[in-house]
Parts: sequence; C-alpha cells; structure tokens
Amino acid sequence: LFVVLFHFWRGLPTGGYVGVDIFFVLSGYLITSLMIGELEAGAFQFGAFFLRRTIRLAPALWVMVAGTSLVVMALSLDPQRELPGDIAFVLTYTSNWKRAFIERFGDSRYFCHTWSLGIEEQFYLSWPFLLVAGFSRLSRPNLLKAILAAIAIVTLWRWLILADGATTFRIYHGFDTRIDELLFGCALAVALSMPSYRAIVVDWLKAQPALSATLLAALPILGAYMDSEGVALPIFGYTLLALFSALVIVDCRFNPASLAARILSKQPMVFLGSISYGVYLWHLPILALFIASGAGSGLAQKGLAFLLTLAMASASHYGLERPLLRWSGARRAKAATPRLQPAPGALA
Repeated sequence: LFVVLFHFWRGLPTGGYVGVDIFFVLSGYLITSLMIGELEAGAFQFGAFFLRRTIRLAPALWVMVAGTSLVVMALSLDPQRELPGDIAFVLTYTSNWKRAFIERFGDSRYFCHTWSLGIEEQFYLSWPFLLVAGFSRLSRPNLLKAILAAIAIVTLWRWLILADGATTFRIYHGFDTRIDELLFGCALAVALSMPSYRAIVVDWLKAQPALSATLLAALPILGAYMDSEGVALPIFGYTLLALFSALVIVDCRFNPASLAARILSKQPMVFLGSISYGVYLWHLPILALFIASGAGSGLAQKGLAFLLTLAMASASHYGLERPLLRWSGARRAKAATPRLQPAPGALA
C-alpha cells in the first residue's frame, strides 16, 4: 500500500517507497529462515530452491509483461520502439541496472517498477551459495557477525561511491548499494534461529507493546524526512529503515498480541497481503496505460486504476499463483514420499 500510494499520488510527502524497504527485509528473513530449516534437516537442495522461486515469481511477471505489451501494441501507445529492450531488461531481472544508469539507458514507462524484482532475483542467485558455505564453516554467532559486517561494508560503500560522484539513482537501484536491507532480514533469521538470541529479542519487544505499530506508522514519515534531507537517505537511511522494518517483522512474528500484529491480522489486511505481489506487478502499468491512452490521471482515473489493480492482482493470485503453488507443493510431497520396495522373496 505504501508503494501504491507513492506512485499514484506523488505530490504527497508519503515516503511511500519504504514499502520496498520492508519488502527487502521481509524477503531476506523469509528466505533465510526457510533455508536454515532445510539445512538443519539436511533437506536443502539448490535445484529445488531455484525451481520454487521461479514457480512463485516468474509466471505472474510474464503474464503482466505480456498483457501490458499487448495493450500497448493494440492501442498503438507510445513508446513502442523501446518496448523490446524494456522487456529484455525485465525478463533478465536486470531492470534495476537500467534505472541505476538511467542517463545512459533511459527509463521504462510501463516496467520501471520491476527494478526491485531485479535486486530480489540477484539476491536469490547469490545468497543461497553464501549461506550454505557460511552455515557449514561458521558457528551461528560468527555467521551473524559476518552478515552484520557485510551490512556495515555496504553502508560504507554507499558513502564512498556517493563521494565519488555516483547519482542517487545509481545508489537507489544498484544491487551492491541496496543489498544491506536484504542482509538485515538474513541477519534477523540467523539471530532468531538461536534460542538464546530469540528469547532476548522477543522478551524485549513484548515489553514494548506499541513499539512495532509506532515504527510501522513512522516508517513513511521517516522516509519522507530523510528523502528531503538529500544525502542522509543514501548514506545511512536505508540501513536505518531496514532496522525499523526488522523490528516490526519480528514483533509481528513472535508477539501476536502486539498492536501491529493485531492490525495486520485483520481480514482486509490479510487479503491485501495475499495479493500483494500482483498489486505490485500491476499497479504501475495500469496507471501508465491510463496516462498513455489519454484517459488522464485525475482522482477518478486513479481510483479506477486502483480497482483494476485489485481485480488483476486477485485474478493473478487465485487463477495463476495459488494453483501453481499447490501444484508445486503436491509435486514436492510426491517426490518426498518413499517408494515401497517389494519384500524379499515377494517376486519369487
């Protein structure tokens, strides 16, 4: 919702881009938690991991790209000449680098929001190998220290390339300059996998019942403030936003009585959460199509665009994403079921 508000009503000082910060931290946390569970059980397989990620994310993206492109061509909307190049960046999950060097490659009218998916995919292609190596060679506390050290290095790297003349677009969209938020989620998962660390964090958060709700409300305000300060956000702002996001996530996960957890567990929020991937995929192309077709971008048009976004996201979730996840789950369950072997002498 933060991101949709930010894109639909850019005149508002919402700091709505912090929705992406929360998304990065949550992704790092969920993926690392899943991998740790499988590594502890001796069940982790690289092939299965990459297949699950592909089934979960790629088909819905392909449908959005195909649907948007067909409408652009059918209505002869501008720009059509750049469309093949834009699609290539999207489907190779490199659109973040297109935006990082926007002065060289230009922007994409319909698919510019897929930059965050590029960073996610680059994370998925690198982090499993690093975690498996660290998991086998380091103790859990030392693994946590290594991740925290990497976060500090990324923060320092941002400062160095900014001082060297890097644009804020380069810093905002570069994998190397945004990976610290995903790593915050990874660090959170590693810390919470240790009972002693988990007890300390959870007990502290339970003593602050309104903290996560306050942080959740403060995130867009903090983001808007740091954005207005210019240099504050690129240097340390992303790391600070990631820290706040991590506290909200762990509080909602382990303290269901907290205010934030109770708000987010309400049925409308659960529904929006279930279709959130589709909402992110479709909201910007739909709004861009309204503008490119001459329909306008007034309040009524944006309201209609939002309703269409919910409709397309719901169709994507119930008609594509959920059936594919069910199929994938059934396939894994079948593969994990041991085959019965005939008893000795049964074939004699």
